[in-house]
Amino acid sequence: MRRLRLEAHVRGMTLTGWMVFALTGLASMIDASPAGAQTSSDRATARKLAGQAIALMDAEDYEAALDAFREADTLVPAPTLKIRIARCLDALDRMQEAASVYREIIATELTARAPEPHRRARRDAVPELASLLAEVPSVLVTVEGEGAENASVSMSGTPLPPEALSERQPLDPGVYAFTAQVGDRQVREELELTRGQKVRVVLVLPPPRPDDPNRSPDGVDEGNAYRLGAYVSWGIGGAALIAGAATGGVVLSRRGDLETRCPDGCLPADHDDARAFNDTRIASTAMFAVAGAGALIGTLLYVFAPGSDEEDGGTTGQAAADATGLEVRPWVEALGWGSTDASGWGPRGIALRGRF
Repeated sequence: MRRLRLEAHVRGMTLTGWMVFALTGLASMIDASPAGAQTSSDRATARKLAGQAIALMDAEDYEAALDAFREADTLVPAPTLKIRIARCLDALDRMQEAASVYREIIATELTARAPEPHRRARRDAVPELASLLAEVPSVLVTVEGEGAENASVSMSGTPLPPEALSERQPLDPGVYAFTAQVGDRQVREELELTRGQKVRVVLVLPPPRPDDPNRSPDGVDEGNAYRLGAYVSWGIGGAALIAGAATGGVVLSRRGDLETRCPDGCLPADHDDARAFNDTRIASTAMFAVAGAGALIGTLLYVFAPGSDEEDGGTTGQAAADATGLEVRPWVEALGWGSTDASGWGPRGIALRGRF
């Protein structure tokens, strides 16, 4: 892909222009290298290769141009050749390599007698490198989910060390596959990076199976917690039902006795027995209320437990609530207080309230 930066160097150069450049500029490009470092044959070959490479760049055959420039630079190393190598790499989206060559040019030490083409190449490398780095894409990879701290992360098959997950990684444009794995749990994300993109890749591990040896020791299955709550509620409700039945039997046995002794109201001598009767009746009513609430709450917890009916192809409890808009909140309350036949006050009933 030809970039605007590269076009600025070749704009307006026709074939005739390249021929003029080959006759005049190539000599200064190659012969400007330190004398005695290469033979006249090497310099002649390098000039020929550089001329071919420039023609290939004009034809946008950057791969072939890159090979020719590199071969010429091997024979006669020069900043003037290296900067063209960097431009070819940039045009091929090999931005990391291009940046490395630009830095090499900038770091080149030139003597006071260094020719102007070499100095100009080093000067040009500075803004070209800055422009290149502004377009280098990068990714920040993070792993989430249970056991994320133990995940093995790779990018297109290359392992990423843990420290690489805490900072952005500069990359060349292209398609990349990111993988995180813990035991047999794996997640994979693929993306295509283009110039200038700054992307965050979030790899979310799937939840572990209950028998997964890599499961965190403090991992909690929410569905099991709901079901455990259901069993506890049923147990409390059952115990309350037994207690209510027992106290209810006492209430029935005392009621007949009090009705016989207090047909029109109890005498002072019978007030203690009447109060005890009322207390027992209130306790029995409360036990039945607790039993009913325990049964209802336990049933709701069990039905709406996450994952409780996944095996049957149904929705989970939370998903079902979300899908239907149903929300049930048990509530036990006294409906009212009133006088009793035994000259006492007590709850006259209970109710269950829900919101749908």
